Amino acid sequence: MDGYLIDEGPRIHSLEIVNVRIVLMASIHSPTDSMARPTRRVANEYVLVDGDLELVSQIDLPEPAEDLTGEDG
Repeated sequence: MDGYLIDEGPRIHSLEIVNVRIVLMASIHSPTDSMARPTRRVANEYVLVDGDLELVSQIDLPEPAEDLTGEDG
């Protein structure tokens, strides 16, 4: 495996293995986001296929009441 690009600068909130799937919760960039401030929250599920990660599901999550990093504006 050479690597897998999730986003140019994601904010990873959690990463876990559930059964045979890798579950990633992250904020990634929408087309109008600045590089410093990704706003699209997603839950991605991956599986290994012949040694490579394959995205099998991507679900958009609702925005949290506050920034998950605790940073302001």
